[in-house]
Amino acid sequence: KILHPHLMSNTDAMQRFQREAKTCSKLKDANAIHLYDFGIENHLTYLVMEYIEGQSLRDMLQPGKPLQLRRAANLIGQICSALAEAHALDIVHRDLKPGNIMITRRRNREHVKVVDFGIAK
Repeated sequence: KILHPHLMSNTDAMQRFQREAKTCSKLKDANAIHLYDFGIENHLTYLVMEYIEGQSLRDMLQPGKPLQLRRAANLIGQICSALAEAHALDIVHRDLKPGNIMITRRRNREHVKVVDFGIAK
């Protein structure tokens, strides 16, 4: 993830980017996005985060087609796992929505990743 060069002089954008790096570096739960590196080089500010291949919960949900209870409970449990760790670290996501929840498949099972801690406090 790269902060666009024209935003480097924007204090709010830079602080949000740095806050996301600091926040993500604390999270170790399997259901939270992992940060590998953060830096500034050649006038680019960047985050190196885990690559998540899958789709967002927003893209997965279809109007008029509710999730089966067991499937919904599984996804909610994983979301709660990530948020429980964040809250234990005094981190509040502040932008939890279906578009910030990624769903991947591992060993034929759905796996949740909560992403975008950019406005977390």
